[in-house]
Amino acid sequence: MDNHEFESESYEEVEEDDVGHDESPQVITIVTTLPSARSHRLRTRLSLPDSGYEIDNVQSTVSANMLKILKKTFSIPNNVFLHLSQDNDLPSFPPEDKVTFCSDFFRFGVRLPLHSFINRVLCHYKLAPSQLCPNGWRILVGTLTLFRSMYNDDHSLAEFQYLNCLKASVCSRWYYFHPRPNVSKFILDLPDNNKNWKQKWFLISGSWGGELREDGVVRSVPTHFGIPGLIFVLYVHTCSSYASLHV
Repeated sequence: MDNHEFESESYEEVEEDDVGHDESPQVITIVTTLPSARSHRLRTRLSLPDSGYEIDNVQSTVSANMLKILKKTFSIPNNVFLHLSQDNDLPSFPPEDKVTFCSDFFRFGVRLPLHSFINRVLCHYKLAPSQLCPNGWRILVGTLTLFRSMYNDDHSLAEFQYLNCLKASVCSRWYYFHPRPNVSKFILDLPDNNKNWKQKWFLISGSWGGELREDGVVRSVPTHFGIPGLIFVLYVHTCSSYASLHV
């Protein structure tokens, strides 16, 4: 397919009520301290009922042994580091050098470092990896695999957008891809329920594939949660002053 024939901003297909971006941008206050030379930045884990990010209230069940098994089973390179969550970690807003990931993503065919096409999709929609729910990953990886097996080539972003549009879960702000009307479904028999995947989150750092280099331009996959196409402003209390962080 021609890369320009179906080029569009698929996020515009998301219903207004599902996303709720007709409201004013939300502001979250996070208490923190300045980093020291010998310690990581301390951050207080908060219950954020108004943030809309359900994962912020989910305790991780991942153990050190599980991370070792993941590392070996899925041949994760030595320059990609897996970290257990700490009590002060907020999954929607991880430390600056880390990103939140879920172990079940590997079962759906995701590998580290991330494939360049996956980076392209996440960059385009401004999604952090763990904002995409299981069926979103199944459609993304399944479509990529199908095109490579049929055409021995990766499909373009425009082709993926022609087949799918991005939608949002009304309450918890997980995102997923949905086949467009009047377009044949390529990925079938998706489960209606994916149990316990939210509890299996941990952090990754290093060369996990978070950068996309195209035409001399470097783009980064978002590591902090946000609404696609919008910029959140989070006010961080550092000592006695406030700093604005654009996510």
